[in-house]
Amino acid sequence: MELRYHHVSRSTSDLPRILGFYSALGCTLEKHVKDDVQKLERAVLSLPGSDAHLQFIMRSEGVVTPPGLDWTDHMAFHSSSFETDLAQMLKAGGTLEKPAYRTPSGSLVAFVFDPDGHRIELVAK
Repeated sequence: MELRYHHVSRSTSDLPRILGFYSALGCTLEKHVKDDVQKLERAVLSLPGSDAHLQFIMRSEGVVTPPGLDWTDHMAFHSSSFETDLAQMLKAGGTLEKPAYRTPSGSLVAFVFDPDGHRIELVAK
C-alpha cells in the first residue's frame, strides 16, 4: 500500500474570516467552490512546501460541527521560526490556549485556537 497524506477538512460558520486567518499564516487558496446543490461553499488551501491541503466547508444553513474539546483533536504545523509564526497566528486572530512549553524531548510547543475554535499545534523540534 502506498498512502500519502492529502487533506484535513473542517467546518466553518464564516469562510472569509477563516480564509483570512490561514492566508495570514502563508496558506494559498487553491480552490473556492460554491455548491448550490449541497448548499455549501468549499475552500481548499495549500501551504508552500507541503503536499497536504486544508479544506474548509461553510454550509448555507450555518450548521457547524463544534471543535473537539480534547487536546487530541488538532492539526499541527512544524515551524522553523517559532516565535515569529506564533506571533503571526495571534495577530491573525488566533488565541493562545496556554503559554508555549518545552516537551521532555526538547521540542517547543504551543497550542492556538483558530477563529472557529479549532486547535492548532505549533511545534519546533
